[in-house]
Amino acid sequence: MKTNLDGKFVWYILTILLFSCADDDLPVPENGSSSVLNTETFKISGVGYESEEYTYDFVLPINFDLWLDELYNPGDCNNYTRDGFGPRLLSKKFDNHAGFDITSCGKINGEQFDDTNPPVVYSMSDGIVEEIDENNKCSIYIKSNSVFNGNPDWGHIYFIYRHNSEILTKVGATIKKGEAIAVIGNCDASKYHLHLSIRPEKNNNGKNVNPSRVFNPKESPYLEVLTKAEIRILASTVEQSIIRLAIPGNQGGLNEIQIKDESTEKQWVYNFENVIRDANGSDERDDPRYIDGLEIYAYGYDGETPACEKYTKDAADLTKEYPASPARGEGNFYPIECEGYSGQVSQVYDVVVKEKLTQPVVTLTDVWGYQVIGLKR
Repeated sequence: MKTNLDGKFVWYILTILLFSCADDDLPVPENGSSSVLNTETFKISGVGYESEEYTYDFVLPINFDLWLDELYNPGDCNNYTRDGFGPRLLSKKFDNHAGFDITSCGKINGEQFDDTNPPVVYSMSDGIVEEIDENNKCSIYIKSNSVFNGNPDWGHIYFIYRHNSEILTKVGATIKKGEAIAVIGNCDASKYHLHLSIRPEKNNNGKNVNPSRVFNPKESPYLEVLTKAEIRILASTVEQSIIRLAIPGNQGGLNEIQIKDESTEKQWVYNFENVIRDANGSDERDDPRYIDGLEIYAYGYDGETPACEKYTKDAADLTKEYPASPARGEGNFYPIECEGYSGQVSQVYDVVVKEKLTQPVVTLTDVWGYQVIGLKR
């Protein structure tokens, strides 16, 4: 088990100053009731976050028309990714996903693509093909000529493209951005999709980081910075507090959940990248209790179905660990209702802190340094 209580000390002090006029006591709901926290949005900057001005100038690995559709609405065959980076529900169990799963279904210049007519995968950047591993998810490893903006000590960006049905390049090839390198497939996978991941050249234990870092959040309504969320206290007892987060599905850069109780100065931090970097294999990485005193449970997300409807399909198969699982028994579970962001295509997480919170401040941070902070005024 890892303890992650360091966080961003300076920012926490600033948070305390900003909200020093908050109520002394949070009215703590009992089981079966809830309290919605007021939220504010901030932009912070510094080492570790991608720059305010996007400078990579990469291209999309699959250039579906919906990326630039200002009227974009999620729906069947009209979503770019089915799974993002970080906690997710996979086969009815918690899983920490270390990449983006990009669908095979969509239109390019009006032409329809799907599993029967899969699209071509393009290199996002200039670089060199360092490895092709057809025995491991038919993967292509490309060392980009570019380095990370927010973490220059990480060195060059490595792009990894997996599950290809056909590989169109070779080891040692010099690649230009926009050059075709593969065709989407289902190699070692149950569904046709591209699993895209990025990895630093150094200083990250050879583990993947959030691919949102190399996408431009200002280019498309499909992917936006973190500007809004619904943060709700479901219950708080002597033993634990349950917090539900609902985040619009197009805000795909979320990378950290921090919970602080100002009455005790205790804090808990679940950083998606840090967990994947520090965990000793998938058994630790996929443990919802990886951070001491904290549990995190992600609910089903497919990029096209409102969270409450997806929950209805999954509910019967959720284990008792999940606060929304009916298996917990009448009066002791918290269904995902079709209200607020949960009634839309959204990412929903339940975070369980193993003690009672009386003055919680919940801070969500994305890879670009945007934050939504929730507290009771």
